[in-house]
Amino acid sequence: MKKLILIALLATGLSTLTYAKGDKTPAQKAAKQTETLKKKLNLTADQATKVKAIMLDKDTQEAKLKSGKADKQQKDAIKKQADEKVSAVLNASQKKTYEALKAEKKEEKAKKKAAKKA
Repeated sequence: MKKLILIALLATGLSTLTYAKGDKTPAQKAAKQTETLKKKLNLTADQATKVKAIMLDKDTQEAKLKSGKADKQQKDAIKKQADEKVSAVLNASQKKTYEALKAEKKEEKAKKKAAKKA
């Protein structure tokens, strides 16, 4: 299970790096994120459609912020809002897995930040 989570985080991290280079549009990024969540959370077709719409909206808003001056609070608010919407779409067991995925991603991000400082 941990290996699967790490693989998912690695894939998400790589897609984030690619997007940071400007290679992916918000639609491509949302599709990739949705596909990853669909596999990890066993989303139904209806859930996947809703999650993709949420991710597209989030990624579009983030892209607009990147093109201009944006502060961390705005970015965090967009992510939190999308996270709440995604959680509302999921059932109880999917929510637990989703929370675990987010915790792993947060932990990995903290490790990367600590490694940069070292």
